[in-house]
This record gives sequence, structure tokens and C-alpha cells, in this order.
Amino acid sequence: MITQINRYEMRDALMNDEYGGFSTRGSAALANWLDTFMPEDAMFNVIEVRCAWSEYESFSKLAENYENCPQDSDKAIRRWLLDRTAIIEFTGGIIIREF
Repeated sequence: MITQINRYEMRDALMNDEYGGFSTRGSAALANWLDTFMPEDAMFNVIEVRCAWSEYESFSKLAENYENCPQDSDKAIRRWLLDRTAIIEFTGGIIIREF
């Protein structure tokens, strides 16, 4: 059975995914992004989302995971990431689509 879900149901699924590691604010930000940018007929799969997106508490923490990422400023890190992936910024952190 396939059902349509809204951003609040997506948020709850992300928050309740014990392996996802998304914060409450991160889950809400990612659910809003998905609801805005996913095609109408797209299927939401929390496992696929968990594997495709990662949450970080800061740009500097995020940069530690990427060898070629500049380390000098949040602005430089953000610009570097925007050339490579989608970024969701929210109060308390950053979520990126893994690349």
C-alpha cells in the first residue's frame, strides 16, 4: 500500500529513525526541504534519506570529513559545498546530501 505523507509525517519518521541520527530541528529542516523539492509522485523512504543525507553541528565539523574541503572559514566551506551538493542550513546545524 502506498500513501501520501506530509512534511510533519516525514519529520516524525526522520526523528524516530534510530539509525538516522537527525536532531529534532534537523528532521524538521530536512522534511521541509524534501516536501518543497521532491516531485509530487516521489516516494519517501526513510532508509534512503538516512543514507543520502547527513547532519553536522557546524561547517567546521563537516569540513573535517572532506579531504579537499577548505578549513579557513564557514563562508569558504559553504561555497565549496554549494559547488558539489545541496545544503540545508538551520538553527543548530547543517544537513548536506552526501556526495
